[in-house]
Amino acid sequence: MISRWILGTIGLCLAATVVADTIILPEGFVLNGTEGVAQKNDAGAWSFVANNDLIYMNTTLPAKSPLPILSSGGLEQIRAFAKEQTWTPVKIWGILTLYKKQNFLFPIQVLALSQTTGKPAQIVSPKSAKPAEPNATKPESSEVIPPEIMKILRSQSKIDLGKLAETADVASSDFSLIGKTGYVELGADKRFMPDGFGRKIDKNRFSLLPCLTLEDTEENLAESLGRQRYNISGIVTVCDGKKYLLLYRAVRTYSNSNFTP
Repeated sequence: MISRWILGTIGLCLAATVVADTIILPEGFVLNGTEGVAQKNDAGAWSFVANNDLIYMNTTLPAKSPLPILSSGGLEQIRAFAKEQTWTPVKIWGILTLYKKQNFLFPIQVLALSQTTGKPAQIVSPKSAKPAEPNATKPESSEVIPPEIMKILRSQSKIDLGKLAETADVASSDFSLIGKTGYVELGADKRFMPDGFGRKIDKNRFSLLPCLTLEDTEENLAESLGRQRYNISGIVTVCDGKKYLLLYRAVRTYSNSNFTP
């Protein structure tokens, strides 16, 4: 379970923006028990389409607009619910990230809803919307994961009770990584490699998920020479046996007093 102060940190974001007719919601926007459909395309990638509009101040992301789902424990939950199907109705608690003017969904907790007959509603492309006010503040944080499962079961939607056991089997084991120092490696697979300064070898490697902090770090590395050491904090999640890291803080560090990597 991810604490609310972590979500508050991630919630430090830019105002919602509309760029080239593409609607962008701010990083840190919270999906608090949002209902919709998780759908897999022909390439095997999953996206989430909400049943209702997602609204931040004067910006509206229309219902049925696809949000790519990031590799995560939440994605594994969705796969477990869907089994061999290419879609499944779900209720999601999670946050949006923003990377290169595109939103992504990081699901923290997912519940399966009872499936109805017929296919899910057709996905539509987002339409133009009014941009947010220039002085817009960050979205209001709210509780992402309810404190008790009964609070979820008492919601207006019908939860698929037959899949509650599956939820426990694939429950998200996300945890926080705070103040870890190491190197960021860019390439086809952007990774963070912890470094023990020679005292201890850390063999962990974390693939970095798209977000504003990663984008800022990439820009910083592009302007520098050689390797750079960073002190990072973020959320660690596991998908397909691989460790992923959603950054919410990355600060350049210096060794001793000579200010070299």
